[in-house]
Amino acid sequence: MAGILDGQMQFNGTIRVADGSIVNNSISSAADIVRSKMAQETLVKYIVPLTRLRVHDNMALLLPNPSATDDLGWPVSHAFGTVSPYIDSRDLATLSTSLYARGTFMLPPEYDDGQTVQVQIRAGALTTVADTSLDLDLVLYEVDRDGGISADLCQTAAQDINNLTLADKAFTINATSLARGNELDFRIEVAVVDAASGTVVRAKITEVAFLLDIRG
Repeated sequence: MAGILDGQMQFNGTIRVADGSIVNNSISSAADIVRSKMAQETLVKYIVPLTRLRVHDNMALLLPNPSATDDLGWPVSHAFGTVSPYIDSRDLATLSTSLYARGTFMLPPEYDDGQTVQVQIRAGALTTVADTSLDLDLVLYEVDRDGGISADLCQTAAQDINNLTLADKAFTINATSLARGNELDFRIEVAVVDAASGTVVRAKITEVAFLLDIRG
């Protein structure tokens, strides 16, 4: 049975819809609904622009061009219209070393407190793989308002990226104490062991993103 009720009505109790659903058009734009009552969306992607990454031990500095010493950096040639932005490492052939990049991320207002946080990094080898290993790792801290940090919240060990086919590598974060508005300080590490000679070995990162459970 369908019908329209005009005027004001008051119900002392709970109104339940038979099938449990209320369509979007049935909700007023002035409705006052708190986030906790909204449906949760899982693993929503928030991309961190690569241009926001900085030198790991000197946050005042942007990543170098090109990569140098222990810093990931920008390719020498990055002409607009020819290639999308990515960061890479210097030539790692014959080396056993690590290179880094560091950034920060603020959990947005819609983050569902204490729910899933992952960091997803798309990475691989550029031109040639290392003859032993090429690994990607992440360390992440919650920032204290007074300048301190938490313990390392990353629960995933270093992952293999020694492949010319780039892949998404997900790092799970311990989100038990995390809440919207928290600032996170993270450092990406590329570690290589290579004993070959005469062939360039480089790591390549094309995307850094946070995957979050959110409401609203």
